[in-house]
Amino acid sequence: MITKERLKEFIATAYKTACDHGFHDKEKSNAHWMMLVVSEVGEMMEADRKGLKADVSEFDCRMIDGFSYMSAFETTIKNSLADECADVCIRLFDFLGMKGIQPDTFEEKKDDWQNMFASLSVCEQCYELVQGITLIGNDSTPNEIAEITGAMILFCFDFAKEHGFDLEWHIVHKMKYNERRAKLHGKSY
Repeated sequence: MITKERLKEFIATAYKTACDHGFHDKEKSNAHWMMLVVSEVGEMMEADRKGLKADVSEFDCRMIDGFSYMSAFETTIKNSLADECADVCIRLFDFLGMKGIQPDTFEEKKDDWQNMFASLSVCEQCYELVQGITLIGNDSTPNEIAEITGAMILFCFDFAKEHGFDLEWHIVHKMKYNERRAKLHGKSY
């Protein structure tokens, strides 16, 4: 499982990158930010529906062969189930950074998601994730935000373990990719 120190690093990096790319130029509601997380969960489900899996070995080979980072990432990792799961976490990290919430405020929860993962499809697992995310509203307190986002991040790490990918690796590489992207990643918000 991911350490609190690593979480702090991810929160700081995600928030800084989002600020540098214009995502925080205007103040927006919690509902705005959570809907962006929900959209990433939808992309996660679509990646599974399309059977899109990351090819880390091929990514490593392309990097050794001198491909640009962006090219290697886009052809072997981008839009895969693991990549979209990393995006869910990165959006949550950015939100936590914006709110000034650190992982030491997360409650240690030991939910038994493995049993749930075994009985539900990826589509249903994504629905469970969305249900948690939508508990955050515009009037949520910092403690509620910490508890809910902490649980959702842990959910993603358990999901990754169940589906056989290293989420921490994917977060690191997606953050590196995001640092090189255009303002607002080429979108209007």
